[in-house]
Amino acid sequence: MLFVGRSRRTAVATALAVLAGWIGAVAGPAGTALASTSAERAALAQWWAPVHFQDVDTSGETAEGGKSDYLTSYDFDGDLNGRNNWENISEFPLAAHVYYSVVQTPSFSYLLYMFFHPRDWADAALDDYMEDATEHENDSEGALVVVANDGSEHGSLKAVITVAHSNFYSWLPEGSDFASGNEDVDGAIATLASPHGDGHQRPWTAQQASTHAAWAMGATRKPSPDLGDQYRNGDGILYNPGSSAEVPDGPNDRDVQYTLTDIFASGGMWDNRYLTSLFATPDNFAGDDSGNPHGAACGDGAVAGPAAGDCKTDAANPPWAWDDADDGPGKGYIATNPAVLVHDYFDWPGKPGSADVDYTWNPYNGVTPSDPPPPSSRAGRVLVVGDSITNGFEGDYTWRYRLWEWARRQDIGATFVGPLTGTEKPGDPHPPEPPPIGEGGGNPAPSEPDPAQFTGAYNRDVAAEFVNGGSGHYAMWGRQLVQDVGTIKGVMTDLGAKGQMPDLLVVELGFNDIGWLGAGAGLTTAMKSFIDNARAANQNVRFVLGNVPHRTTLGSANPQLPQRITDYNAALAREIPNWSTTRSPIVLADVDGEYRCDSSATTCPSAYDGLHPNALGEYRIARAFGKALHDGFHLGSGAPEVPSTVPARPVATPTSLAFDGTQQGVTVTWPKVFGAHNYDIQWRDTTGNASAEWVAAGTPFNRFDLSWQFTNQPVEGHTYEVRARAVAGDSDSLKSGWSSVVGGTAHPRTTAPPATVHASAGAGSLHVAWTPPPGPYTDSINRYALWVYDQDTPTVYSRIIGYDANTRVADVGGVTPGHHYAILLCAWNAYGEGHPYISESLIPS
Repeated sequence: MLFVGRSRRTAVATALAVLAGWIGAVAGPAGTALASTSAERAALAQWWAPVHFQDVDTSGETAEGGKSDYLTSYDFDGDLNGRNNWENISEFPLAAHVYYSVVQTPSFSYLLYMFFHPRDWADAALDDYMEDATEHENDSEGALVVVANDGSEHGSLKAVITVAHSNFYSWLPEGSDFASGNEDVDGAIATLASPHGDGHQRPWTAQQASTHAAWAMGATRKPSPDLGDQYRNGDGILYNPGSSAEVPDGPNDRDVQYTLTDIFASGGMWDNRYLTSLFATPDNFAGDDSGNPHGAACGDGAVAGPAAGDCKTDAANPPWAWDDADDGPGKGYIATNPAVLVHDYFDWPGKPGSADVDYTWNPYNGVTPSDPPPPSSRAGRVLVVGDSITNGFEGDYTWRYRLWEWARRQDIGATFVGPLTGTEKPGDPHPPEPPPIGEGGGNPAPSEPDPAQFTGAYNRDVAAEFVNGGSGHYAMWGRQLVQDVGTIKGVMTDLGAKGQMPDLLVVELGFNDIGWLGAGAGLTTAMKSFIDNARAANQNVRFVLGNVPHRTTLGSANPQLPQRITDYNAALAREIPNWSTTRSPIVLADVDGEYRCDSSATTCPSAYDGLHPNALGEYRIARAFGKALHDGFHLGSGAPEVPSTVPARPVATPTSLAFDGTQQGVTVTWPKVFGAHNYDIQWRDTTGNASAEWVAAGTPFNRFDLSWQFTNQPVEGHTYEVRARAVAGDSDSLKSGWSSVVGGTAHPRTTAPPATVHASAGAGSLHVAWTPPPGPYTDSINRYALWVYDQDTPTVYSRIIGYDANTRVADVGGVTPGHHYAILLCAWNAYGEGHPYISESLIPS
């Protein structure tokens, strides 16, 4: 019959408690909104730039064989004179350009796209909706794409508003949670991927021929035919956002790339709004009716109008003057104050009572914060975040130290900061402790461990400069990523208050979430929340995220672990490019690839216990992170190298063992061995046989108490011998020799079993009643411990429930009907754990 020690049971209970809080941890409030960088805005505009269908009409005197419907720039003819664009349309190629601007609030990005044509023309047939019998030089229509800033790199598409002359029309893509507000939604907008990108879906806009009113593809514009029908059965040009400004091959070219031009580019449209050759007024493109030496003049196509034709002058507006004449909220708002326009047009879940006009970027209104400085070629303040793989144990060098050595040799300006400075300290020796009152009872675990736990010493060969000020970190044994989601912002903020705000986070987390909580690819959700919370403390922080190393096989104890690690590592590699930004870049460190542990093997050259790094593993992990820093952030002249030989890890033999038979019955203590993770114990009862076989046991610290839990020992008056050896890993080279033998006679002061015990099984429950133990040492009883062991599920940990000294009855629920259970009951007193009563098998119904 096997029982599991208390420290492991407590760890499992804590892990389950953390798992219960996982959902809240990763679904908390969004971080502080940040102003984007110029590169991020350009990338966002490129990502959502629409696929655009331009219907083409080749009939009519001013159609120029269809060229009058081609997209281009207002300076396609090489000058900034808007008054010769009508004339020059036949003399120059019309390369495809689309103008754009970005305006942002914490909640939304408003991406405006302007489609420019040198002519608004007519063929006098008046056979298309919104066509009229007038013409004018220059034409400007467009679309506003509304994107929610949902924490992802590109946000989510919510709505599109198109401009058709002096009317705006609103459209919703599939899946949008927007709905009609003060204005009715006019319909759905289709989406389509560009062949010149990664295949993601984009808004699909369309413009009719001649007067170029802009619509959503898929919209039915009564009484005119659907532009979709024109696309399928007629002629026209399909413009795709791409990397070059192409000229259509003809009026029915179905793949023409266009490039984006920022309205706010230096010397661009906004800067030139007072240039009178291009703008008659800041709100009107310049356009005249001066004739055309190369062909039909403005007005000639409108023969159904006045006798001489009708050519309007200065008739096209730039985006900041677009206006829906019969809607609110005002002229130009679609560009200059889009938050108000969108708030007026739409409703959506959680919509605030008033528009969010706290613009983080709005050049129309002068909100133009500077870009942050480019990433430094220096590492700056480095916060290493991790679990036991990173923390290390007393006597380790740690991979943190090996990375520190490399950073110092490379002179990359790295200062390691953090609230902790040491390794995991070995536990202090203490007597056996009774279980807390109640199942899993006692005081709740603190949200953060005691920092004193992480004051363990490094290997004695570690440089003094590292120990004395260079070893700051935030890594702890048993730490889970989901725990650090909730703490990283506070840790960084506290460091910032000391002038140590981290510039770079080096993160090695995830094994405990995967190994003990069953996480997999979905753990990336928690990692993204961790990143968001770190950015809330420092919006410019850089990250190196390590993937999770495989460990040696755990066999049937955790058969799904290798696949879960593989799934998470693959998901992490996919997501990092989406999370990385210009302001706060992220690179991946391939810890698993460098560590090289075979998940089907029983040993790993990098690990002393199948998981935690030995001296070789420390170098290998340091190389993984150093290589990421070098390759991703150009720090240092080269990545760290792994030496051909690494230091050995000698472990001293315990000495000066002392025997005490008056407490638990067999208690042995000795001075701590530096660098020992735990101790192997051998003991034997020599009462009737001086050469009895040794019995194996173990202890996590430099004290051993023989307990009935495994052996039904010790026995009053029997003589015992004990010896110990120090252990720092699984291999024999990491175990010391055996100590000298120490022995004595057991006179335990613990109690006998309870005098009477009545145990019975009920419906899904067990009932236990008892009377106190007889005999000596019962006056200091302070606890009863009830062990509930499922004999049909031997790999499940037994349940241990504590009761106060006055309790005589226990009812235990949550047992499985039909399973066989053993009940063990003992009393604890001031000296330790008494001998148990052990029941026959009980079978609940």
